[in-house]
Order: sequence, then C-alpha cells, then structure tokens
Amino acid sequence: MHKRSSRREFLSRISQLALGVTAGYHLLTEPARARSRYKLADWTGDDFKMGHRLRDLKLPKAPQFADKTVDVVILGGGLAGLSTAHFLKDRDFLLLEQYEEFGGQSRGGSFKGIGYSYGAAYYNDQEGNLAALVSDLGLTPTRLDGDKNAWYYQESFIKKSKNKDHIIFKELSRLKESVDKFNRDLKCTVLDSYKESTELQRLDSVKMKNLLTGYDPEFVGLLDSYMKSSFCGSTAQISALAGLYLADDLFSPSYVLPGGNQAITKALTDKLETRAQDSLSRGCFIWSVELKENGASVVYQDSKRRMRRVDANHVVVALPHMISARVMSNLDDRTKSALFRFRYGSYLVANLLLNRRVFEAAYDSWFTQPFDFSDITLADTPYLRSGNSTKDGASVLTVYQPYQPGSIGRTLLYKGDRKAMAKSVVEQVSKVVPDLDGALEEVVLSRWGHALPVPTLEFYKRLSLLRSLEGDNFTFAHSSSQCMSCAEAAVDAATRAAEKLNGKRKEAKKIYSHGKYAPGSAL
Repeated sequence: MHKRSSRREFLSRISQLALGVTAGYHLLTEPARARSRYKLADWTGDDFKMGHRLRDLKLPKAPQFADKTVDVVILGGGLAGLSTAHFLKDRDFLLLEQYEEFGGQSRGGSFKGIGYSYGAAYYNDQEGNLAALVSDLGLTPTRLDGDKNAWYYQESFIKKSKNKDHIIFKELSRLKESVDKFNRDLKCTVLDSYKESTELQRLDSVKMKNLLTGYDPEFVGLLDSYMKSSFCGSTAQISALAGLYLADDLFSPSYVLPGGNQAITKALTDKLETRAQDSLSRGCFIWSVELKENGASVVYQDSKRRMRRVDANHVVVALPHMISARVMSNLDDRTKSALFRFRYGSYLVANLLLNRRVFEAAYDSWFTQPFDFSDITLADTPYLRSGNSTKDGASVLTVYQPYQPGSIGRTLLYKGDRKAMAKSVVEQVSKVVPDLDGALEEVVLSRWGHALPVPTLEFYKRLSLLRSLEGDNFTFAHSSSQCMSCAEAAVDAATRAAEKLNGKRKEAKKIYSHGKYAPGSAL
C-alpha cells in the first residue's frame, strides 16, 4: 500500500490514456469502460463513531471502582496486541479490542477460496522476531524474489527479467548503493542505534528527496508511490532515514501467506482462544487510562455496552499515538505533547473480486500519476505458487490508495460514499486491466482514518524521546512506536513490551528488512 504525488482529490477524474501492448502483458489500445454492474459490499476497516465521541470529549460516566484486577491490560487487539498476549502466555492479562474481530489492520476476507487483505498483505522479515513468530505458529509463507514488482512506466509494465537495461533498474541500482551504505552503518535496529549515531540523526533531519538529485523524474514519481504506500508521505515529505529504511525492501525478498497478514492474526487468535479465552474481550471501547503510582486503571465499555473498570499493574498500549494521547487521561504534559506531534495519513483499500484471472503483471505493480492508487497486489499469488489455485480461476486484486496527512482523505472516507469511491477505483483500474469488464463480481472497500504515521523530519528523534518517557507502569507497543507501521514493527514492539515485563530485555539485533504496511501492521 503506498503513495503518490501531492494532495489530490480522491474522486477526481483522470485523463484518458492511450495504452499500447507490451510483451507478455495485455494493455489497452482504447480506454476501457468499467463494468457498471457489480456487487458493492459494506464498509470494512474503521468505524469512526465511537472514536469521534472520544475526540469530542463526549465521555460517559465512569465506574468509581474496579470490578476486576489483573497483572497486565493490553489495549488493542491488532497484530501488536495479539503478539504481546502470545508472548505473555504465563501472565495474568486482559486484552481489550474495539471490534468483534481481532487483527486490526491485519484483517481480511475470502472469495472462492482466496483470502485477501483489508490492509497489509505481505512482509519482508528474513530473520527477525516476526519470522520467528510465523515459524512458531506453523505458517509457511511464499517467498517472492526477482520479479515480485512491476513498474507502470510510460504506459507499459516494466519488469527486470524483460527490461534489465531500463532506466528504472539503472536508477534502482543507484539507490541500492545508498541503501547498502545505510545498512553497513546500521549496527542494530534504528531506535537502538539512534542516540549514539550522528549519521542516523543527520539522515533523520534531511528529506529523502535530497538524496535523489539527478534521478529520472518519472522514477522519482514511482518511488513517491512506493513511499506513500507505507508512509502516506512522498520523498519530499519523509526523512531520508525513513526512506532508506523502507527502500531496503526493494532489494530483499518478500513473504506472503495465503490471505496476507490476516493469516498471522488468525493463527494467533486461534492459539490464544484455546489457552486464554477468558483473557480476550471483543467489542470493547477504551475510554480512559488513569495512571497510578503502582499501576493503572482502565475504563472501557464492553460488548454489552456496560461501563467497566479494570485495575492492573501495567498497561501495554498497542494503540496509535494519537489515540494513546486521548485515552491516557493523566499523562504528564511532556509525554502527551510528544504523542500529539505525530501526523497520520488515511487509507482506502479496494479488493476487486473477479470470477477469472485477468491480471498477471507481478505480485505488486506500482503506479504514479495520473492514477490515484499507488499499487495493486495479486492476492492469488501464494495459491498459484503452491498449486492450490481455485478450479474456476477466480482472482482478487487488492488496490491501495493512501492519502497524505491532512483532512481531505479522512473527510472523504468519513463521508463514506462507497458507490462513488468504488466507481473511481474500478474506472481507473480498467485502464490498465482491459479484461476487468465482465470479470468483476464484487468490490470490498476498507477505510482507515488514521492508518499510518508519516515519518517527517526528526520522526525517529520523537520516537526515541517517547521511549525515554515510558513509565514502569506503561509501555507503548503499537507498530508505530517502532520505525514504521508494518507487521515486523508490530511484532518487534510486542517483543520489546514482553521482554520489559518479563525482565528479559535483550540486546537488539539488526533486522535486515522491514516490510510493507498495511494499513497494519497493526497492520
């Protein structure tokens, strides 16, 4: 899921394209007309109603006394919260999740045997905490090398195996030199190295675009899409440190599970429900966290709309920082100010459910202007690679459209005109997938109002400060408390929280690749 140029109206009309045919890929010679008859599913993703009540301080009356006491309360049942619970299996904990389904942005659906993602679809962890967790859960991902990406450049799909001398791959080679140097300088994880590294601090204070002087402008446009898909920010907005950290994924394998990252959260949920079902609470909205000298008290509304209070020795806050700032009612001013300084971009994900396979450019295909979306992933890939594709050839295209920080994206998503949004996506995708018309059966839209923190200048300085402000009674463990919102960061944050609570904080080891958002890796 990734990015584009400057702010654009999501519903703006794009100009007509005259597309040609390139070897191995079917493109349009005339603009295609999007199929007008397809089923449109209900919204998935965020439900803004309760969150906006909290924002507007329309707070219910809180119970005076706790009806339960536990050792640890985990706020949020996304990948980070579930992983924390998994790692705290020997502790007395209570996990509170707003929705009826666990997984956060690492949720998804299924169509004719093909699982697809509402948010994050793949990851790039080769040897870190996420890879160990996936193995522990007994999951086997498909490894994607080589031509995992295709780049839509001047009306053609470009892949390295067929176009190795293309300007895109020459520019990628230049970029790899900077990434390799960055990796040589990075002795362990970014945040564990940050305070001692003047080079990391320097990269955190300059824009990524400053490193791209002399690069081909159209390549920079594609790189902007790549950055926006994980950061909701272009190379002119994000720091060079963030840009290099993410760009490393371009040169390393990716890993995808059937159904995307929802496979991880479903496996975690199954394990937790088997051994600690009473410690998992769905449909719970968190209204406040009151820090105390020796613990904390959490006020929430349960699935039956009853107001509850639970006391704990420690709170693991697996929520985005902007939400943490609102629910943690008596934080000191310095910590609250640090939390509110993070900016978030919003996200639309459209899953196009097809009755036959009509698009095979690559697992992840990247686009820039005039398209509003950043990339399209092919959810069928792990099924095709394993030989378990559906008999009728069904297919799912997952289309990612991020919005940069500001109100425009959130306003459109909050307005929620599903018909207009689906029509815009389908019309645009039809221009590069000519056979979409007639194959499209259903569109499933997911909206994420505050999906990704944007790593603007000194983003990592703020994260480093936030770590130093944690108390003995609370830990920030959302993916965005690490280096970026992705599945790797979610599990890293959970690992750190569990080690802190268990008194086993280990010396950090380097993670060589970092993975794609999703809108999840709470994602």
